[in-house]
Amino acid sequence: MRKIVSLIPARGGSKGIYEKNIKPVNSEPMLFHTVRASLLSHVHETWVSSDSKVFRHMCKQKFPSCYVQDRPEEYATDEASTESVMEYFTSQVDYDIIVLIQPTSPMLTERYINMGINMVEHGGYDSVFSAVKTNDMLIWSLNQKHFPESGYTIIPINYHPRERGRRQDRERHILIETGGFYVTTRKMFEETQCRIGGKIGYVEVPFWESFQVDGVEDLKNINKLMRKET
Repeated sequence: MRKIVSLIPARGGSKGIYEKNIKPVNSEPMLFHTVRASLLSHVHETWVSSDSKVFRHMCKQKFPSCYVQDRPEEYATDEASTESVMEYFTSQVDYDIIVLIQPTSPMLTERYINMGINMVEHGGYDSVFSAVKTNDMLIWSLNQKHFPESGYTIIPINYHPRERGRRQDRERHILIETGGFYVTTRKMFEETQCRIGGKIGYVEVPFWESFQVDGVEDLKNINKLMRKET
């Protein structure tokens, strides 16, 4: 049996919101929601990687079966990439499959994590990410090349204005990464140093469960949604 671990990177600092990862969401620290989802999933070990003693202590106190990793300072700066955190984790912890879970996705549930694990473990995929599939978004891009004198123009990306069609008739071919979780094998990560690589699949999650907390308004809205849900 292959060993499956999760990695929840939760550094103490944050540019947008101070100590964002432990801000209250539905009456408990935001980080607790993703730790709980991981512990309820098919993951064998749930790991929280943090440079904060407070964060690590909170997780162990609330969830005794959760593992914590003291993340060195160089992997906890604004410039440090998530891949560098994964690389350090990989050098310290044995695993065959890793599930990277973002603590800023408190609405994520174990159901979708398990679907991703199953696709990598039994479905022939090397890596999988959570995504929203949509046919509702008519996407435009800013283009400064055509009209530099006026600053910019906008151009459609995925449709023609004269062929808008009905929403229900549009093909659902646009995938948006939610950033909620990624699943990959140790072998693939060591080969690519990237959270996704090889044969890539996706797990479709409901739009309302895909929200991430990046700023104050996100935090307010997530709290409203989760209070209504419960």
